[in-house]
Amino acid sequence: FPGSWIWHSQLSDEWDAFQDILARKDNLIQAEVAALRRKIESEETSVSERIGTLLTEWDQDKPIHADTAPEVITKTLDSFDGTYHCKY
Repeated sequence: FPGSWIWHSQLSDEWDAFQDILARKDNLIQAEVAALRRKIESEETSVSERIGTLLTEWDQDKPIHADTAPEVITKTLDSFDGTYHCKY
């Protein structure tokens, strides 16, 4: 056989090493996916609570009365904008 010939045993060993590396990387990725999933679920809960709080406060404080002064309306809207302005 020529000098560049790859023997079955060498190829088999390389394949086994490749599969071992792939399995380790897959395990690391799966661990990261689980951590990311928990983080996303936690963030989802936090955002849902913030939205609930915002809606409750808005229902109580929204300026819907015809006799409300424009300055009060602007101040109320600015307050909500400042408190709940999205950081992203």
